[in-house]
Amino acid sequence: MKELMNAEEWNRLWQDFRSSNAGTSGRRMDQGEFWNHRAESFANNTVKSRDNSRREQVFAFLRAHGALEPAQTILDIGSGPGSFAIPFADLGNQVLALDPSPRMLDLMRELIPPHLGNSIEDREGLWEEADPVAEGWVKRFDLVFASMCPGIHEQTLIEKMMQCSRRWCYISAFSGPRHFQVYDEIFLALNGHPYPNHFNDIIFPFNLVYALGYKPSLHFAESSYTQKENPDVFLAELSELLPTEPGPSDRALIEDIIARHTEDGKVHQPVSSTVGMMLWKVD
Repeated sequence: MKELMNAEEWNRLWQDFRSSNAGTSGRRMDQGEFWNHRAESFANNTVKSRDNSRREQVFAFLRAHGALEPAQTILDIGSGPGSFAIPFADLGNQVLALDPSPRMLDLMRELIPPHLGNSIEDREGLWEEADPVAEGWVKRFDLVFASMCPGIHEQTLIEKMMQCSRRWCYISAFSGPRHFQVYDEIFLALNGHPYPNHFNDIIFPFNLVYALGYKPSLHFAESSYTQKENPDVFLAELSELLPTEPGPSDRALIEDIIARHTEDGKVHQPVSSTVGMMLWKVD
């Protein structure tokens, strides 16, 4: 029982989980390079999409706890192309958007409406390398927000979030694995198992924060949507997920599966997942 109330023990379990699954994550680039490569397709499926249901679920969760009001200062960690930073600013907030990918930040600048130009400041960098004291971020923000951010993966990074917040912290992460219909079909055909993608889970930050003495609120939301990608972009992203470079016969099999899921020049991939959203007060 004592172990369950020990934050360091939850951090150890978290790192063990990440290490045990690291070998199935494909041939990944570093974070900045990886997200630079994915920036356009990510933006098309998030901030440029007309489906705002996930964002509205997050906003409803924040509002229900009094954590989303006008005239706040918000730090958006792993902001990407502004999927939340721009809507936060549109509600009358001042936002600092941090992301390791210069291409993601370029896209965000292109998407910011002129009337919000003074409401969003962007900063290129990894959360792991950010120094709140040097940056002047200590207790600067009403809400420190990290939505599905790979930069939140151990105890000190969560404690850094709390160092920057004077009121609220928010983290979301997947609960259990996601299901990618086309990736699963390809991995089953090549390797005999679905695409392995359970690299993180909300269970770890939630229990770690609870063990630190806080009482985070937790909400689960089901998510399903269809990714639509150009076939060449889809192939490039798939190549980063496969453990080895496919040979000619495997590549032909992959191209056949992709062709069967291509409609109007786009690969249609249904994706389903459960997202855990957690929010806690630091003051």
